[in-house]
Amino acid sequence: MVSDAALVVRPNRDSPGNGGMEGPMAYAELWMGMVLSSLRWRGGTRQQLHGDYAIGSQFAGATHSLDPSLVVGCGHGGPDIWTGQYIAGGYSVLLTTYNAGTMAGRVVYLLSCWTAQNLGPEMISKGAVAYAGYNQPFVWTVVSPSSPATDRLAAPFGIASTMFPKVLVGGKIVREAKERAIETFNQEIERWERSTDPYAREVVKWLLWDRDAFTVLGNEEARGLDPKLAIGLVASAAGVGALAYGIYRYRRRRRR
Repeated sequence: MVSDAALVVRPNRDSPGNGGMEGPMAYAELWMGMVLSSLRWRGGTRQQLHGDYAIGSQFAGATHSLDPSLVVGCGHGGPDIWTGQYIAGGYSVLLTTYNAGTMAGRVVYLLSCWTAQNLGPEMISKGAVAYAGYNQPFVWTVVSPSSPATDRLAAPFGIASTMFPKVLVGGKIVREAKERAIETFNQEIERWERSTDPYAREVVKWLLWDRDAFTVLGNEEARGLDPKLAIGLVASAAGVGALAYGIYRYRRRRRR
């Protein structure tokens, strides 16, 4: 049965060598915050694990107590692993192929590198309803120095990468969310192909990369949340133009 409970995971600190509080995770945290805003607008039961709460023990506890039908999160990943906050010399492990069974009965979206290779399929084999994520590193462009909320080069990546969970928050089925996400990637690609920005070609290159790495597995007719409370919540790409995000790697570009 589809519930009305959602869990959003938002780590906000990278390793010191990867920028700490100003690293790639700052972008990802912002994007997941936009998904959380859609959930707050929608109503229903929700919980976020933010910052130092985005760790393995908290994730396991929230998954058990909240029993969410929709799990959305960001964090560094690998083929077999998804991690959260950087704490005490390492990234806290949230999911691996060993505990993938805890996602049974849920729809999961991970804005995280490589997890579609092994972790996503393992979730499905152990009972997850559906999984969406990326089978390669999620890459985006960045103005340096810049703020994630105002970064013009990163904004299209945030718009496209958050569309899938936003459509699910709106009560739609996985197939509709996948189609809308791919459509949004394509819209941003076309917009930047027409742009005169000196870095437009680089933006298009990585939007194409991320679109092609986007992977959806499982039951595409399923819903992440009960549609009864979802009324007009799916924002258009034009309405979220201030976004900016990514997850594992990003390429810095300096203003001229």
